[in-house]
Amino acid sequence: KNIRKHAEHSLTIMTGDTIHGSAEALYTRGQALIDPINEFGIDVFAPGNWEFVYGTERFHELFTGDHPVTNWNAIGSNLYYTGAPYADKLGQRVLPSYWITEIAGIKIGVIGFTSERGPKVIGSDVVQGFGFTKGDEEIAELVPLMRDVHKVDLVVMISELNLANNYRLTEAVPGVDIVFSSDMHEETPKMVRNSNGTVLVAEGMDGSNIGEMELEFKNGKLVDIEWTQHPIDTRIKENHKIAHMIKKFKKPFYGHRDRKSTRLNSSHTDISRMPSSA
Repeated sequence: KNIRKHAEHSLTIMTGDTIHGSAEALYTRGQALIDPINEFGIDVFAPGNWEFVYGTERFHELFTGDHPVTNWNAIGSNLYYTGAPYADKLGQRVLPSYWITEIAGIKIGVIGFTSERGPKVIGSDVVQGFGFTKGDEEIAELVPLMRDVHKVDLVVMISELNLANNYRLTEAVPGVDIVFSSDMHEETPKMVRNSNGTVLVAEGMDGSNIGEMELEFKNGKLVDIEWTQHPIDTRIKENHKIAHMIKKFKKPFYGHRDRKSTRLNSSHTDISRMPSSA
């Protein structure tokens, strides 16, 4: 909200590994995280390997079709149907491969890549019928499509293919201006540039940072980029609406106990005087 308040025009971009990581997430099949994040105003999203952990049917519910459970506009050019139970869709993409928008006369094309490590990390049974690639053929197809056909002014790549692979892909295929990179938890307090002039940034893991990138255009041409990485910690005040939603999802997972009456007599340790984190 603070960033948007000071920006006349903005997009909010998110990459994956978003709907896992706690009992609340697991036992609600991601819903405990989806409901709060649906309030964030995400414009476009690239899923990571953990978005597939609840199976392909749940993945479809969350990210595909006319009315997905998430409102994040999921894209992923390197995710395909490879057979049963989706034999009738063999070779088709599961998600749209790109997303295009226009802001203040600047036409922006966003190319999406999911992680190709899905089967390795979460097991092949969970993603049966889905296939993943490393992105080489897709980037060679989509960059010219953005530049020559859709005539975009800015090509952005949001990718769960990790920083090294994203660097490699954009070295091999010129024409990508910016890469928002994810997967292996790298952090880039300073922008990384490759020999083609592509800027790559990565934000770590588990919402530890939010990046603010300011772009300046003159006559439709990108002339300057400023990048600030904001740590997310207790200095940021809670949003009451989001805090209430989180409390609702956490409640069934925590039972009540009388802390004052709990004692480990064998070691004479009074648990009621121990730090709450214990």
